Amino acid sequence: MKKIPLIVGFCLLVSLSFMACSKKSGGGGGGTVTEENLVINVDPNPGSTTAQSLGATYDFRVVISSKVPSSGVKVDVVCTRDSDQAVVSSQTLNSSSSPINASVTPLVSGVLCTVKVTVTSNSKPTNTATLSFKVSRK
Repeated sequence: MKKIPLIVGFCLLVSLSFMACSKKSGGGGGGTVTEENLVINVDPNPGSTTAQSLGATYDFRVVISSKVPSSGVKVDVVCTRDSDQAVVSSQTLNSSSSPINASVTPLVSGVLCTVKVTVTSNSKPTNTATLSFKVSRK
């Protein structure tokens, strides 16, 4: 009977030793999200010239050159007439890859418009990139 407390004590000592030497877990998160600042472009890129559309619709792709956030992005495309800033077209797209197909419609012959593209990270709303370009229908 005197050996039972000795065996229990020994088992307790061994168990505590294993717990003290075991690797601590990382805790599972709670850190801040670190992601690259968004860098965007459009394809085709009209540069400083006006993009020309042969029809009522102008199709283009939004290209994200930086790493796309794992939670994806929201893409807002707004086209306004230059003469009175009236909204001609507006769309919101969500994606987790690049490039992203977009379009503006309806374009009217001879009317100059400005297309503004804003890309926002879904996980970090302060991470945004914006660009604009001119478009008109021939």
